[in-house]
Amino acid sequence: MVLIKWINYKNKKSRINIYFSNRDFIKLPPSQLMEQLDLAWFNFFIKESPYGFLLKKEIYGPYFSRKTLNLIHVTPSLDKILASKQLFFSGGGLCAAIYCAPLTKNNKLHNLSKVYLNKRFAQKKEDAFDILCIKLFLNESQMKKIQNWGVDYTLFGKLNCQTWKKIKGQKYKRDSYFKELEEQICKKICKIKPSINLLVNYDLTSMSFNEFQVHYDIIFKNFPSLRFILYEVFNEYILLYQENLKSKTLARKGELYNESYRELIKDLCPIMLKKFRMNSFFIPLDKLISYLNDSPIFTNFNSIHFKEFVKWRIAFYIKKITRHEISASDFDNQFKNHPYLLGQILYRSFEDKHLFEKERSKIFLKKLIKEEIICPIYSILPKGEIGINPLLERLGVKYEIYKASLVGGDKIRLGEKLDITISNKFIGESKYSFR
Repeated sequence: MVLIKWINYKNKKSRINIYFSNRDFIKLPPSQLMEQLDLAWFNFFIKESPYGFLLKKEIYGPYFSRKTLNLIHVTPSLDKILASKQLFFSGGGLCAAIYCAPLTKNNKLHNLSKVYLNKRFAQKKEDAFDILCIKLFLNESQMKKIQNWGVDYTLFGKLNCQTWKKIKGQKYKRDSYFKELEEQICKKICKIKPSINLLVNYDLTSMSFNEFQVHYDIIFKNFPSLRFILYEVFNEYILLYQENLKSKTLARKGELYNESYRELIKDLCPIMLKKFRMNSFFIPLDKLISYLNDSPIFTNFNSIHFKEFVKWRIAFYIKKITRHEISASDFDNQFKNHPYLLGQILYRSFEDKHLFEKERSKIFLKKLIKEEIICPIYSILPKGEIGINPLLERLGVKYEIYKASLVGGDKIRLGEKLDITISNKFIGESKYSFR
């Protein structure tokens, strides 16, 4: 499951470059081709972006360099947690984990945590929240396996297809629902198939940015399920290419500066701050370019560079989850030949998210246990977030949970030790009835 290169960086050269200068390599099997292309992009980030050097360092070193790993978890439901004496795990993009952020050995916050605690949560006066500190006690053997904790959520589509197959075998409120949804999705895929296939072919040299914008709108307006791609691409560009004093200062400390991207979301897609749903993330490219041109994120924004990056990087992600051209129009063939694509759409289209995430978590947790992943790290770039496998006891990990508070805006103070445990139960309830 180790798919995120910055966690276990190895200095390897790719046999191709990000622009496919040698088209003969397109004849490689899809898995080998994507492995080479992914490596080419990672090396491009390291060499070409101002903060790419951070990707080949042990960027989480100050957080993971000791046997006691301190993580914070923010919750609006402490009363319920104390009453049940259990901390339940959640699904969503995490698939199955408790969402946390690491602390340094001095209990200092990563800058991403500061953004959430000092801005996002502080502005939501109607929602009281509490901070928990979860202390994990790792032995030497477990510490050595940190490099194996990477989990690429953009490839969860195949896992989603496995989940879909499992759900279809259950008694549901309306037996015809599955077939109806499958037919609906197939029709929509066929509608956008020409645009998808153009990007999957990854031959974009002669494609103008205006032409690309047409395909951008067709794909992401018709399929909000795929907007996680936009979230990652825009995030990557800002985190790696921004030009401002705070980003430079934090880079010297070994951190990518997150606040710029959070401000962009607040200004251009504020609905994401009310409820974080990837389906809601859409920004017209002209609007985004205009914003970045006037924003303090960049002292001298290069719109030509940004356009080329966005065009090729979005095409990379479309190719990553589609692999090869879509030809078949029936569901079974698409399910078999494009599971990474179809699974993302199925998950975000299914009406009962709780049922889907609950069933998916059962499959995913087996993988975490098999791979001995204590803290799954989902970030494509090291943004400063981490999950906790809720089945810690099966991995022999001891832990303690404390009430905590924010001090001085950048430090966490531990309070009383709480009599609660991490549960292997999924949070939330189904909205639909079952037979």
